[in-house]
Amino acid sequence: MQRQATTSEFRSACSRFPTGVVIATRRLRDQRPWGITISSFTSVSLDPPLVLICIRDRSTFLESFEPGDSFAINVVSDELRDLIDVFASGGPDRFSSVPHTYDDCGAPILGGASAVFHCRVESLAPAGDHHVVVGVVTATRVTENRPVVYYGKRCSVATA
Repeated sequence: MQRQATTSEFRSACSRFPTGVVIATRRLRDQRPWGITISSFTSVSLDPPLVLICIRDRSTFLESFEPGDSFAINVVSDELRDLIDVFASGGPDRFSSVPHTYDDCGAPILGGASAVFHCRVESLAPAGDHHVVVGVVTATRVTENRPVVYYGKRCSVATA
């Protein structure tokens, strides 16, 4: 039987792949805004427009989350860089000092994001200690703000 990479080895190898940083947001069933920092985000399809995010199983974000529910992907810009740690923490009041609005479907939108993907859950599938969430993109918004890139366990502003 072939050996499996350790968590440490896998994490180290993944840190060598540059990726964007996003904050996924939604309203929980009790209408509280909720959001989490995610580096596992990718486009899946152009027709229909699909994206996916990977969320740890024990995350409150997944609480009562099901197909048809709305959520948003906020691409972190340099302007929002300080929010990466805020939304990665386990704190319950992540939105208390964060300027935000709500999209037409009720998902929180962070002001200053480089781009926003407004989504509806297409499917959820367990994958190890995470769930893969596929979302249909219902609308987008793009700004001139430069996105943040995660590489080598550090965040930096993307350059053209």
